[in-house]
Amino acid sequence: MHDFLGLSRQCRVIEAKQACYAATGAVQMGAAYVASGISPGAKVLVIATDVSVVDERVDYTEAGDGRRRRGGARQRPPANPDIDLGAFGNYSFETLDSARPDPTFDIADVDVSLFAYLDCLKHAFLAYRDRVEGTDFAATFDSW
Repeated sequence: MHDFLGLSRQCRVIEAKQACYAATGAVQMGAAYVASGISPGAKVLVIATDVSVVDERVDYTEAGDGRRRRGGARQRPPANPDIDLGAFGNYSFETLDSARPDPTFDIADVDVSLFAYLDCLKHAFLAYRDRVEGTDFAATFDSW
């Protein structure tokens, strides 16, 4: 993407490999960098993508896993982000819901994956609520 977009060779390029969180972490890091003011006029471009080659023997997959599709998203945080950089909630644990034993084959346990996401959503929200007073799940967050 660097060459395709004609970006300066003096820009910073970071590649992160944890698809489930990498884009969120990149947006947070970019917003914090811009908000810090250490590079006046700096801009951040986050490009996220994931490719899944899910095991063909799997009967069903997660709705967002990208099975036989390629997906991507990009976001450019605003130059002056009007966000509270301290408003977040974290929760994670290691789970073996998918593995890629070779470049052309994935193993997926979609039930384990779904319940891991739901567990993390619940506990990340609880951690967010502990940091941000007056948080209500339905009222605080926009839905699409």
